[in-house]
Amino acid sequence: MITMTLAEVADVVGGRLHNTDGTPTITASVEFDSRELTDGGLFVAMPGERVDGHDFAVSAIKAGAVGVLAA
Repeated sequence: MITMTLAEVADVVGGRLHNTDGTPTITASVEFDSRELTDGGLFVAMPGERVDGHDFAVSAIKAGAVGVLAA
């Protein structure tokens, strides 16, 4: 697995960081389902047909995600 910092992810996607200095490193998988997260993962919050992933951002962090990628 390739590890990346949140700052590197923000640079790749042209995003901005909020509430972090960007140094946390993603050491686990990237997930669209907050229930599948493991410590060190990155949660990608996407609006869906039935649910909006943005509603699960806080629970993703509590589950161990190092960050949330959101639009």
